[in-house]
Amino acid sequence: MANQGLGLNVGLNVMTSPGDQNPIETAIWAEQNGYESVWMTDGGGRMDAFTAAGAIAARTERIRVGLSIVPVFTRPVAVFATSSATLSHIAPDRIAIGVGSSSQTMIESWYGTPFVKPLTRVKETATALRQILTGEKTTFEGETISVKNFRLGIPTKGKIPLFIAALRPKMLEAAGELADGVILNLAPPQVLPRMLEHIDTGAKRSGRRVEDLEIASLLNVIVTDDESAALASMNRFALGYYSAGVYNKFLSWMGYEKEAKQIQEGFAERD
Repeated sequence: MANQGLGLNVGLNVMTSPGDQNPIETAIWAEQNGYESVWMTDGGGRMDAFTAAGAIAARTERIRVGLSIVPVFTRPVAVFATSSATLSHIAPDRIAIGVGSSSQTMIESWYGTPFVKPLTRVKETATALRQILTGEKTTFEGETISVKNFRLGIPTKGKIPLFIAALRPKMLEAAGELADGVILNLAPPQVLPRMLEHIDTGAKRSGRRVEDLEIASLLNVIVTDDESAALASMNRFALGYYSAGVYNKFLSWMGYEKEAKQIQEGFAERD
């Protein structure tokens, strides 16, 4: 769901778990049934987000196609930019790119890549990506990424808003400062005001306010008549997230320190 300052727009994540639905067919169905946008995650062995986005964009006419999210550790920023520019030619003004740090579990355990300075990596990727997408020859030397004399071979077509996924204060403020939108996940309503305050703090650094950004909040829903099975499924889903370092810290920051510790200890013992 995205708040664009004009009310709520409802989108659909087409990369569902356990992944037995074809995201391309789901996206076509979503457009036919009035959804404003479709979004897709990247990683976890599901379809590659950029590939799926291209297929969806080519087979739809109206619906917005958003990537939410692509981890900054899995692609060089020049590849991010090239893929984004390619999508803009398939569906001008219908593409949104969401980037984030992902988690140590995915980046280090699954992909074998060091999960080092995630906040810095996200900020540097966003900064360099924006510059490359203007069509300028780009040289960027940061702590975590390096780009030398890279220029896109094709201009982008239409606008490509950049979203940053964020959980806690520093990343929320970075998103507010550097991005066009912010992606929130597993954020209960009572915590949203605190999160929006931090986004606003970052937005002020670039002469804006939180109202100037688009806020996309991912809502996890199970539609079923079997409540007990749904609760068991959601428990497994929550454990998968909250046992990971960044999400465990997020749970604690939200005020659930005891629960965060219990999950961490229980997961370590395979309880």
